[in-house]
Amino acid sequence: MVRRPPGGLFGEAWVFPGGLTEAADGGPEDADLMRKRSAVRELEEEVGLSMPAADLVYLSRWVTPRMLPRRYDTWFFLATVPAEVAVAPASDEVTDAVFVAPVTALAAHQAQQWKLLLPTLAHLRWLTRHHSPRDALAAARTHATAEPLEPQLTDDGSFVTPELPW
Repeated sequence: MVRRPPGGLFGEAWVFPGGLTEAADGGPEDADLMRKRSAVRELEEEVGLSMPAADLVYLSRWVTPRMLPRRYDTWFFLATVPAEVAVAPASDEVTDAVFVAPVTALAAHQAQQWKLLLPTLAHLRWLTRHHSPRDALAAARTHATAEPLEPQLTDDGSFVTPELPW
């Protein structure tokens, strides 16, 4: 996970590496490959981690609520990396980068040490339901759907975080 720098929309939030799709990632004629290329490019840019796009397994798609002025359509992927891999955070994009167990990240959030966004919370919670990366990858391969998940606004103005349904 990476921590975004102070300021901006996601300032100081711990998130999964990612960003915008660029023209070099490909075109809509092969949207799945374009999204994977974007994800691996962002991994390389943000933390210096290189991997083939084919290694990514689609997990979920999140869309920000309609009533928000700025909307995102975000695709999440899973992959495994060797335990000994080193990361090199890009200082202009992240202030810290760590490999962390989902329960550890959730505990840091619960202790108000880590700011987590709704999609990040939902994915970390989903990951805790699986005993190993292999189990999580198998579940994603079997159950993931391109149907977007969208947080819902409640009457009191807070958002309900959807759970990944599989």
